[in-house]
Amino acid sequence: MPVFDSFSEEYDLYIQTFGLCRFDHFVNLLPKNADRVLDAGCGTGILGLYLAGHVGHVFGVDISRAMIDLAKRHQAEQRKANIEFVLGDLTSLCFDDASFDCVVSNGALKHTRLELSLLQLRRVVKPGGRILITDVVSNYSRLNRLPVWAVLKAVKSTPRHALKFGIRTALRVLAFRTSPAWIRNRCSPEPTYTEFHQACSRYLPGSRSEKYSWGISVFWERA
Repeated sequence: MPVFDSFSEEYDLYIQTFGLCRFDHFVNLLPKNADRVLDAGCGTGILGLYLAGHVGHVFGVDISRAMIDLAKRHQAEQRKANIEFVLGDLTSLCFDDASFDCVVSNGALKHTRLELSLLQLRRVVKPGGRILITDVVSNYSRLNRLPVWAVLKAVKSTPRHALKFGIRTALRVLAFRTSPAWIRNRCSPEPTYTEFHQACSRYLPGSRSEKYSWGISVFWERA
C-alpha cells in the first residue's frame, strides 16, 4: 500500500490550506492554447482541478488509490467535467507517446526514481510542449532525516498558519505534521538540489532549474 493511503484525508487538508501558493506558477507557464495537460502525481487533485479552469482537459495520475478517491470526490463537489483521475505509476505511465501539451508535477517526483519518471514525462509530451516541475529537495540532508527537526519546523510555522487559517485548522495540521506516519515520510531520504538538477539536466536536456528556500522549480520545452 502506498504510504500516502494511510493519511490521505489529513494530507488533503494540509495541501488545501498551505500548499496553494505555487499554483499560479504553473498557470503562468502553460503553453499558449494548451488543451491536454497531465498532472503527474496529482495527489488529491487540488492542482489539477485548479488547472482545469485554464485548459481544455486535465488528466491526473497518482499511485495512491486513497488520493485518487479524494480527487474524484473534489471533482464531483466542484462539478468539473474536463478532468479525469486515474491510478498509475509515474515510472510507467499508461498514456501514449506525445499525448499532452504540458505535464506538471508538484511535490511528487522526489518519491520516484528520477531516471525513470523523468523519461516517462518526456515521452508523453508533444513536440513544442512543456514540462513544469516544482518539488521539495533536501537543503540540509542530515538535519532533514532527524524527526525532531521535522517537529521543530512544524511547530515554528504554526503561529503564522493560525493567523491565516485559524487556530483550529492550524492545530489540526500541526497534529498531522507531527504524526508518526508523516514524520517517517518527511525523514525519508530526499534528493538534494544538486542531485535533482543533475537528473533533470541529463533526462531533460536544456531544462532550466531555479533554487528556492523550499526546493526546486524546473522548466523544459520539447523541441
